[in-house]
Amino acid sequence: MTTPTSFKPDMPGKLRKLMKQKDCIICPGVFDGISAHVANNAGFDCLYLAGSGASGSVIGEPDLSVITGTELANTARVITEISDVPVIADADTGFGGPLNVARTIALYESAGVAGCHIEDQTFPKRCGQLNGKDVVDMETYLERIVSAVKARRNPDFLIIARTDARNAAQFGGGDAGEEAFEEGVKRLKAALKAGADVAFMESPRTMEEGARLVKALAPHPVMINVLPNGLTGNYKVEDCKRLGFKLAIYPCTGFIPATIAMERSYAALRDKGTDLDNCEGWQIKDFFERVGLKPSFDFDRAIAESVPRLAIPPSAVLELVRDALADVGGPEYILINFATLLYFDPAYLTDQEGAGPPRWVYFTWALGLFFYQTFDAIDGKQARRTGMAGPLGEMFDHGCDALNTTLEAILTCRALNLGRSWWTIASQCATLANFYLSTWEEYHTGQLFLGYFSGPVEGILMIVGIYFISGVFGATVWDQRFLDVTRLRNVPAIEQRIPDIALNEAFMVFGAFGLAFNIVVSYINVVKHRLSTKQNPLTPLIYLLPFPVSVLAEFAWLSAPSFKESAILHSPMVIPFMCSWGLQFAHQVSRMILAHVTKQPFPWWDSMWIWSIVGAVDANLPVLLDREPLIQNSRRNAAIFVYLTLAVSFLSYARFCTLVIRDITNYLGIACFTVRKKDRSGEWVEASAVDAKKH
Repeated sequence: MTTPTSFKPDMPGKLRKLMKQKDCIICPGVFDGISAHVANNAGFDCLYLAGSGASGSVIGEPDLSVITGTELANTARVITEISDVPVIADADTGFGGPLNVARTIALYESAGVAGCHIEDQTFPKRCGQLNGKDVVDMETYLERIVSAVKARRNPDFLIIARTDARNAAQFGGGDAGEEAFEEGVKRLKAALKAGADVAFMESPRTMEEGARLVKALAPHPVMINVLPNGLTGNYKVEDCKRLGFKLAIYPCTGFIPATIAMERSYAALRDKGTDLDNCEGWQIKDFFERVGLKPSFDFDRAIAESVPRLAIPPSAVLELVRDALADVGGPEYILINFATLLYFDPAYLTDQEGAGPPRWVYFTWALGLFFYQTFDAIDGKQARRTGMAGPLGEMFDHGCDALNTTLEAILTCRALNLGRSWWTIASQCATLANFYLSTWEEYHTGQLFLGYFSGPVEGILMIVGIYFISGVFGATVWDQRFLDVTRLRNVPAIEQRIPDIALNEAFMVFGAFGLAFNIVVSYINVVKHRLSTKQNPLTPLIYLLPFPVSVLAEFAWLSAPSFKESAILHSPMVIPFMCSWGLQFAHQVSRMILAHVTKQPFPWWDSMWIWSIVGAVDANLPVLLDREPLIQNSRRNAAIFVYLTLAVSFLSYARFCTLVIRDITNYLGIACFTVRKKDRSGEWVEASAVDAKKH
């Protein structure tokens, strides 16, 4: 983790100690913050800042001496702040004359680097694996080494002398032979005598040369540079140890595989339209965890726990209120719509059974629902824009949506002139099933998918259209026969194959097909995710069980004393019954979301089901035990129990929301649902406690 409080021990001293303890120190190449995190987590003893990788990553250029010493030092600082182990860095030629070399050493030391290598190439230099490079004379080379040795402030800072004589143009380049090797050994011996700590010959051609190099420079430590399919050969770690190298750097370990992976992923997005397969089941959170998410959260938590919990200042309150208006304002429109239904049609009758709401009410429902959708979208965008999106917001948003789902089902069925019918109950089941399915899908994939026809967008717009049609023509327009409206009755081949149902019933059938489609698509998404993470794709199916169990309890209660003569469905009790069902459902899915965002066990059981189960068993006692209900033995008592269930459901859900909000705000140190004052010692406590002491 990188924080201002991060403290690194004496890394140069630690590196020298490692060199005494280890036969060979393996140093994988890193080039930026991501690679530093990954390599650091892999557990190596030392990391190597590769100039080639940094040049490509930081400035997008090949290793041709384009990157500056300052840019490399800044990159090194990022890496050393992440790394828990020493970092050796590429310092090229020192970036100039003696003064430039001295400044490079100062920059590297201040960046936390444990050591660096300086080479004898001419300027501008190029990667040691490329042809066309040459070396300076011995005197200039030794000036660089001496400058580095004298410039270091920490005597443990490792000066690694590198020579590229083995492949220099003046000695034959790619065809250079023994003369070039001997020249390289000669230069390294002189550099070691001048004060360098480690010798490094770029690209000895064979393992035999490598062994000769180590022997010729003994007892001084020697470093080897291993690149895939490079001039040195594909040395394995065991080869480096066997040949006697003290340090072995593998510069390309990170950036070549990373480049290959990126090429494949970009090509997949271009050619296949998705990069999902290349992500191998990862989510953005998996990436964050690789680059220090947990220690960052731990740091925040430690600070929050160590600082007194302060009440939110007025300016922050205003900002929170402003951002919350979008989320709170949306549900209010649905509540207003529902209130107009209760005012004009509390018995929830069809237009044939009673007067029903005036037509203009349907227009207000359409506008209210449209405003709800708009504010809900603005809320999400505002949260993402301000960086305030989080688990609490997700739970609050989903909880509101879960409640509104039931209210909209009631309103829509009234606009369709379905009233107290099993079609209304079927609509409730279908909408709640869709919502549960989306929550179940997000629980198992970590991602909220919206299909080609989604409830929050196309579904809401379709309902808005229904309200407008009912406002123009009246709700009885939906009682017309589907075959008559579509003129399909005039087509005998079709008329004989399609049931003669009303428009509102046809709409319900359409919804059933939509639900079936969503079930298949959601399960496909879950299966893909499970397979990509090598998990059993059948296991998530078990997590669907709580919903049908809860629906079965509601249906059993609702169908008493019989399916055709439902005491609740065919009475004004149907609205409070459906509302209590919706509250119980909101509690159920909110607990699922809480389990998802807090990594808690899945909530298989919901205590609020007890009321529905008791109601179902009691109402069905005549069938089960051939005796009258103990509680719902009269219409009045049945109504009392239904309204009591509604009250308990509301209070239970409100208590759940309050506890969750308080737990999160207390954890964050934010005062919520309370006013705080400072006591005499300066501690923030409940205002009531301070006032009580005054009296």
